[in-house]
Formats: sequence, C-alpha cells, structure tokens
Amino acid sequence: MKASMRFFDSLDSRLLLTGFESKKVITSCIIVIMPFAEEMNKSRHMVTRFAAELIEKVHHGVAVHIVDLYGTGDSEGDLETATINMWQYNISHLVSFAKEQYPHSSISLLGIRTGALITLDAYLKNFISKDVKLLFWQPVFNGSQFINQFLRLKLMSSMLTGTKLSMTDLFQELKVHDTLDVCGYVLSHQLINDFEHLNFFNLEQLPPNLNLSWFEIGNAPQATFSPMSQRLINRWQQSENALSVEFIQGETFWKTQEIVINQPLIDATIVNLGMNDE
Repeated sequence: MKASMRFFDSLDSRLLLTGFESKKVITSCIIVIMPFAEEMNKSRHMVTRFAAELIEKVHHGVAVHIVDLYGTGDSEGDLETATINMWQYNISHLVSFAKEQYPHSSISLLGIRTGALITLDAYLKNFISKDVKLLFWQPVFNGSQFINQFLRLKLMSSMLTGTKLSMTDLFQELKVHDTLDVCGYVLSHQLINDFEHLNFFNLEQLPPNLNLSWFEIGNAPQATFSPMSQRLINRWQQSENALSVEFIQGETFWKTQEIVINQPLIDATIVNLGMNDE
C-alpha cells in the first residue's frame, strides 16, 4: 500500500503527515504519535505494517496518519527548540484537522512509548476532546526515568572515547550551554525539564470519561505486566473509566537491533478497535 505524504501547518511550522486511507468514506481515523529519537526510527516499519493490515482487513473506510511532531523526523523545526507543550499543541491541531477532514469519523490517538506519555498529559490538560479514544503501545509513564536513561547514552559514549563523564558533568554542561547533544540529538534544558516533570505513576485516578486501551509488550519468559505496571492498573481500574489492559508477548520492536514486527500486537489492536469482524 502506497503512503501519501503531506505537510500540515501547526504553530507556524509544517509537520510531515504520512497517511494511509482506504478507498471508502472514512468512518475511523487513527493518528499515531511516535516515540522519541531512535525509538521513532525503529518503530516506523511496525506502524506502517499496522496501518496496511488495518486497512486491508477492515471493510469500512479507515484512515491512519503518522505524524512527525515539531523538530522530529522530517518535520520543520529544530529539536533543540521543541517543548512538550508545543508537541501537545501539534496533537490538538491534528485532532481538529481530522475532525474537519472526516466529519463522520471516530478519532483515536495511538501513542507509542513517550508518544503515550505526551498524549495522556495532553488529554489531562484538555488539549484533546473527551470523545477521542486513546491507545498506548508500551507506554512510558515516568518521563524523568526515561530522559535520565536517554542521557546515560552520552555517558556510555564518553566512556568509549575515554572521557568518562558523569551525570553531574552533563547537567553542568546543560547549565552553561542550555542544550545537550546526546548521540546527535540536541535537547534543550526546557525539554529535559518537561520530561522530568511528567510522572503518571503518581496519578491516583484517571478521568471517568477516559477511554484508554493499554498494551504492554514483553519477550518470553515475561508473560504478564511488570509489578509496577500492575500496581498502577489496580489503582486506575478503581476509577469509573473505560480502561482496558492487555499484555502481549512478542518483539520489543522499538529497541531491537534489527527491524522487527510484533504481529500479535497488531492483531490485538485491530480487535480492540472493534474492526476485526467488519
């Protein structure tokens, strides 16, 4: 299936939107919010396969749009000037665009890894209307932990060159220059700070009107949610919301050395969307 590519205007910048559409009146639209840095690159093939299979297996009109947020991928802007708030405005503008483009369509946001983190925060801050369904693949719920793990890539790189930097050194460099180059990705102090202040493991409950499907993925022998995830699920399921959770055993496509497909995850997502029996 051939993708269509177009640029979408948001915050005075043009975002690349890669689209897949069936040749029917669109009644379901899924917008994919990609993960961060190399995880984004490793996930593209998986997302493209998901879009192709969804459209092939569903008999009514479906559209899937994959967005490169501001300063990422092939969109305009520099990553060093990006903030999470800007990305959330991008998402809000995309939802509005989809509603205008497909007035008779349901809208879903598929957030992958940090895409889920940013999307959930956007929803809680009312960037996203309450009728939008959220689907998360292996969501990152602790932004501080994620960004610190990402910064450690620079520490590992420094060890290979014999420099042996510490986290204190990194934050001192950040304080002086206001940016930090981590394996070719230049992050601002603001963006790092944005990630550090997002931690949904502290969130006691979800909004009652939220429709969220959470897929966690693990390789064998892991066969269920991690203990930390399970504690969060137990807490959130006490709220009156439409939270569904599913553990998928399969390839952790966002971090493997080779480009891989997690077919069980694709199949489960199509079933979750209610499109498997159309």
